[in-house]
Amino acid sequence: MTHFISLTGLLRRLSVGLGILVIVTGCLFETHRTPAKILFIGNSITLANSTPAFGWTHSWGMAATALDKDYVHLTLETLAERGLPLEWHLLSRNCNVCDGVIGEYMENIYDVGELHPEYVVVQLGENSNEAEALGGKLTAQYRQLLESLLGFGIRQIYCISNWAEGSLEAPHNAAIVRAMNGLPNLTLVDITAIAAKPSANADTTIYLDRAVRWHPGDQGMAYIAKALSDSILNNR
Repeated sequence: MTHFISLTGLLRRLSVGLGILVIVTGCLFETHRTPAKILFIGNSITLANSTPAFGWTHSWGMAATALDKDYVHLTLETLAERGLPLEWHLLSRNCNVCDGVIGEYMENIYDVGELHPEYVVVQLGENSNEAEALGGKLTAQYRQLLESLLGFGIRQIYCISNWAEGSLEAPHNAAIVRAMNGLPNLTLVDITAIAAKPSANADTTIYLDRAVRWHPGDQGMAYIAKALSDSILNNR
């Protein structure tokens, strides 16, 4: 049996399926593009839920003094101002028994396939100890994550270097660079210069716990956001 669809019905179906607004008046078509998606995969620098035991009662990048002052929101704001608005997401870390933070993300990696992000930001490595960085475990876990992400057809992955390490030859950064070696569509976002800036650290008059004070403060978050947004804009 042959099914026929009227022009109006066909346009209506297209508008629903493709997210396109169609105005059938004088054959005028107006298209609204959906922003590309960006996925953030990170540790407490990216997002730290409330931990009252540390004196941290917020849910944003740890040691930033407000939601709009962490590097994620600063990056998104800069990109939007520069003509690249993005729909952003965070990958879940829900996992009962996992081998560290990277293991938590690997447990939920198949969610990436359903999301279809164009860009991914990886801000990881700080939770691995020095023995894991020097002994190859961090490199192996980080590379497994990158290879899994690339398998979903990600356009570009931005790997942020380790916070508070002032050289790419330092143990954690060297492990990250080794993990990236030879893989396509990767950009290293080098923030090593930030480690030498005292102004980048958390405000010790606000945050008293050592675990919180280790993180970048408002100025440090702004430095990270600038380095990341510059890298994304240079590659678009």
